[in-house]
Amino acid sequence: MNGKYSIKLCEQRFSFASSHFLIFDGGERESLHGHNYSLAVNGSGQQLSSGMLFDFTKLAPIIDRICQRLDHLVLLPANNQYMTINDVDTNYSLQLASGEFFTIPKSDILILPISNTSAEQLAEYTCHCISRELDEKYNFCFDQLEVEVAECVGNLATFKLDKHDL
Repeated sequence: MNGKYSIKLCEQRFSFASSHFLIFDGGERESLHGHNYSLAVNGSGQQLSSGMLFDFTKLAPIIDRICQRLDHLVLLPANNQYMTINDVDTNYSLQLASGEFFTIPKSDILILPISNTSAEQLAEYTCHCISRELDEKYNFCFDQLEVEVAECVGNLATFKLDKHDL
């Protein structure tokens, strides 16, 4: 039999409130602001085990943990060419190409391995986190894993990861 199965988790609890600012080409930035982000996760595949593609009750806690790690923090990109992040005692000092700088306590910041804190890159980051944890905990990989990050109702970005891209 041909075809694919998919499961989608998009519960209200899969959310986090974080601050960020985008840095545009040339180094211009938007103002520091926040969003109440929400996540939806869709996994697809062809093989069922015990009549299921994957157990919802095993995937949901992974999504919860990722949301908790991102919640109530200023999200910063580690790999942005227009910003340097310096470790200064209990703070991070951010130096932007524009000459602006911030000093923010380390406890308020999460530095992510991305080049900008756009919804697209947050979707990619969270997708890889989910995929990695599924593999480590359950030795499982969806044929395709899709993560949708919404900044607000109607503004969302999606990242899809195919099994053969891992």
